[in-house]
Amino acid sequence: MSPSLGKGIGIGYVNTPYTEAGIDIHVDIRGK
Repeated sequence: MSPSLGKGIGIGYVNTPYTEAGIDIHVDIRGK
């Protein structure tokens, strides 16, 4: 929970080849 935003936030690692602008990534959060 972020006290300054007042909502939950997350952080993750993205491999370098996927960090260029225009590349889509998909996030799986506990199978949801």
